[in-house]
Amino acid sequence: MEKDLTEAIASGYLSEKSNADDASVWRVTKQFAQALLGKVYLWQGKYAEAAEQFDAVVTSQKYRLMDDYANIFRIGYKHNSESVFEINRVYDDNNQPFSMYALMTGWRMDKMNWPADTPLMNTGWGFRVPTKDLYDEFVADEGVNGYRLNNAIKTYDQIQSELGITLKSPVIGEGQFMWKLRILAEDRGTNSDFVYSANCIWMRYAEVLLCGAEAHFMNNNVPKATEYVNMIRTRAHLTSLGAATLDDIKREKRLELFGEGTRFQDLLRWGEGAKMANNGKIYPLLQVNGAVDYVDPANPTCGFKAGKHEHLPYPATEIRLNKSITQNPGY
Repeated sequence: MEKDLTEAIASGYLSEKSNADDASVWRVTKQFAQALLGKVYLWQGKYAEAAEQFDAVVTSQKYRLMDDYANIFRIGYKHNSESVFEINRVYDDNNQPFSMYALMTGWRMDKMNWPADTPLMNTGWGFRVPTKDLYDEFVADEGVNGYRLNNAIKTYDQIQSELGITLKSPVIGEGQFMWKLRILAEDRGTNSDFVYSANCIWMRYAEVLLCGAEAHFMNNNVPKATEYVNMIRTRAHLTSLGAATLDDIKREKRLELFGEGTRFQDLLRWGEGAKMANNGKIYPLLQVNGAVDYVDPANPTCGFKAGKHEHLPYPATEIRLNKSITQNPGY
């Protein structure tokens, strides 16, 4: 990975934005490659090298945190100032793409009573449900009226009072609903509820800053780590930290990037897989009256297993084709 990325960065062939507001560059950029190389170094504990790469993205001045946290992922904000890399989805009335993302992220509306003017897409499977533990950490950091929290998660009380939505039968969850990655009715296609052409953002400038903060902290540069964390906190309408700790950085990364696919790898890298040991051993059901019941599926295979789940299994086909491969432990 280091060789591929280093050669690509030095090649002169990668695109670059002209400035932070340039929304015309859709290919892999030099700065995206630098951010990836920074993550490669960070994951190996090469903190000085990682910090250098993240700093290069920052000093390029080709990216900037959006002031409007609420709309980073909306269709109307494709290739915004904060997007370092995203996958293009082009809307075409004659060839409308079915979106599994919309299907899984959209709320479970078939189990809800919703008024005709509800702004959300009216169907989905409701699989991307924030946990109460996550919500509580948001509240501890910024309070129940926090700007970032209220643009990221809606409680059952909020969806009733603000949107007029109630449950007509139980849904999986503890009373928190995804709002950050909401699927709005006005953004869907005309032929199907699951036609949704918002781009998939795979890396944001916020992640660059938070990874850079961690790299600098681990390289004993606390002032620079604090500077990067405070950029995130300022956009979240929070007070600045005097001197960031590693726990501060971990918390900000969890809150800022939740739902964006970074948490699992971070917990593995930090040696904190045990936090997932009980995942799936019980699951919550939010009742119509707002109470939460916890159901035990009696499945002993649930939960993170130390010594196994740090790695994925090699596919059986690959093992048959390459006799030098030894299956990872536990599979």
